[in-house]
Amino acid sequence: MYILRIRELGVKRGAVPGKVLERTTLRAFVVAGSILLGGSVIEFVLRGCTVNAMIFCTGLVCAMISFWLRRNAIQALGRFWSLHVEIREQHEFVENGPFRWVRHPTYLSMILEC
Repeated sequence: MYILRIRELGVKRGAVPGKVLERTTLRAFVVAGSILLGGSVIEFVLRGCTVNAMIFCTGLVCAMISFWLRRNAIQALGRFWSLHVEIREQHEFVENGPFRWVRHPTYLSMILEC
């Protein structure tokens, strides 16, 4: 899942370019995710843990919901989607897709991943 998310950073989309106001959040998410993954693997190995099928399946379901939610948010935003906080001309307030239920579905998807 980590590799898929990192690869997604390089995907070019037909978004409307805008003035990038903030880049730190994306970097913070990448660093935090990398530390979380590395720390989890180290803890698993050092503690000599075994895989619990129920916990693994719960995590897998959370990951699948996370990917589904993120993809639907990107699709709903369409040409206004971006990795960074940007101000765009003629921006439209999105109220369809997962934005009907939650204002920041991409952040929720990141929480589910963790």
